[in-house]
Amino acid sequence: AIDGSALTGVGKVLQVVTGTLSSVVTTSSTSFVTTGLDATITLNNSANKVYMIANIDFDNEVAYRRGAFSLFAGETDMGATRSLYDENRAYTNLSISYVNTPASTGPHTYSLRFKSASGGAISVNAYTASFGHITLMEIEA
Repeated sequence: AIDGSALTGVGKVLQVVTGTLSSVVTTSSTSFVTTGLDATITLNNSANKVYMIANIDFDNEVAYRRGAFSLFAGETDMGATRSLYDENRAYTNLSISYVNTPASTGPHTYSLRFKSASGGAISVNAYTASFGHITLMEIEA
């Protein structure tokens, strides 16, 4: 096993926090709503960064429906948006990542939200035994 406890300098991963979503969530909203996939991290230093990675399965329900996904810090859209569209009904995996510098040490909650860009119903975690994951890493500045 590799022990990184003696490492120093920028870029070191100080902690890792994960969140999991195992239920199916459906929306027809054209505004971002929660998927229920979130996690909270408390930074050791206000200069440190948070590297976020989210993975979730997407189902557009029927052909030509477009879904959009974005990472949020609290109620703030981080602008890390991905849009998915298919001419057929599609089940696909979405992966999205972003680096944030919150500039404070308090608890920070990050979430993956989604919306139906075309107005019809779309779902996440619609596969059998499907799970969504969000991973937050505190990176030393």
